[in-house]
Amino acid sequence: MKKVLFLLMFPILCFGQSELYKNYNRCNCSIDIPTEMTLNVYESTFDYCDAEIILKNGQRVIELYSLNISKFEFDNIEDLFNAAVIKHSKNPNFKLTYKMKSTNYFVISGVDNKSGNIIYWKRVVGDNFISDLRFDYPFSLKKEVEPFIGKIAKSFESY
Repeated sequence: MKKVLFLLMFPILCFGQSELYKNYNRCNCSIDIPTEMTLNVYESTFDYCDAEIILKNGQRVIELYSLNISKFEFDNIEDLFNAAVIKHSKNPNFKLTYKMKSTNYFVISGVDNKSGNIIYWKRVVGDNFISDLRFDYPFSLKKEVEPFIGKIAKSFESY
């Protein structure tokens, strides 16, 4: 009986009640977000989905987009990644601070020089959809948002 109680309490002890996550399988993608955040779907069709994630203070800092893969013209993830890096590198209003590519996704992050906002963008290529996860938040929210970015981004998948 003690083992069962320990296992049931383990997530609360390790992560704290405010850091529990819930999974959403909407917008042609899957994502885990903290229970204190809310997913708002604006538009969802067979080919497209547009949603946002709202912080507990009501601020919108996370956006989700999915588009049917047939709407894109590309040969592989390398093409998408290179085009995104070139676009962001040439933009004088964006300071690129991080980029990486994997087999089915890439990540680009940096700072929007106009607004001063921190940007984190992950694009995932699924079997039928290409989905984007985009964090766009002011430096003043860094302590509130950044603890969640890793867990949310790691859970983000496209169908």
